[in-house]
This record gives sequence, C-alpha cells and structure tokens, in this order.
Amino acid sequence: MTTLLAVLLAAQAAGAPFPVPGCSVPGWTAHGAARSFDPETLSPDEKALLERPIADLNLSVRARKCMVRLGISTIGELLRRTGDDLLECKNFGVTSLNEVREKLTLQSLKLRGD
Repeated sequence: MTTLLAVLLAAQAAGAPFPVPGCSVPGWTAHGAARSFDPETLSPDEKALLERPIADLNLSVRARKCMVRLGISTIGELLRRTGDDLLECKNFGVTSLNEVREKLTLQSLKLRGD
C-alpha cells in the first residue's frame, strides 16, 4: 500500500516539486516559484494528521460520497486539491465546499489555493 508521503517522497526525489500555492500545511516549503513538500520538516504528529482518513472530518453524506468519487481517502490527499477540483464532482456544490473548508479550518488547515 502506497501512502501519500511515499508518493510525495518519490516524486520529490525525481525532481518534481508539487505546486501548492497558498497551502498552509507545515512542511510545505518554498522551492523556486512554486512550493514543494519537505517531509523532513514534518513532526510525527503532522505526518499522522496528513494520513488520517477523511472520515475523521465528520463530513455530510453528500460530501463523503464526493470524496470517494474523487478518490480522496486521507486529509493529506484532500489538502492537495483546490476548491475548483472539488466543485467538478457531481453533486458537490458551494454548500459542500463551505462545509469542507469549515471542517479543515477546525484543524487549522486549508485547501490548496485558499
């Protein structure tokens, strides 16, 4: 099973930074004009937070089903998405997006680009 951190580490080792403008996740550092993931700066608690399942956010049924449709299973995967990415999912509207943003704000997190 491949974890989000393993995927990010492999991509970074290959020289491919992950552009995440505006991301508020600790461990995402400046890299040229974009930002990239630096796993060495993450504490064990921060790594654990990124690997937590989406179910821990206690989203509504509609929002949870959209996460499944989009293939998002962890909070870290969700943070790599923009609001527009989520709005592309069928039955996921502005109300659901606001709900996701609220739940992330309670964890002191934001979507990419927020």
